[in-house]
Amino acid sequence: MKQKKILKLCGGVPCVTRDMLNGLVGRQEDHRRRLIRLINEYAKR
Repeated sequence: MKQKKILKLCGGVPCVTRDMLNGLVGRQEDHRRRLIRLINEYAKR
């Protein structure tokens, strides 16, 4: 994930920017989990 790489590089970046990136990464991971769950449910049919 590109966002995780960016977070590693953001040592001196203001907290607000890091918080924003953390939120983006979290939402992206949630979407990925939902998509995988939907694909698995569809495959069972």
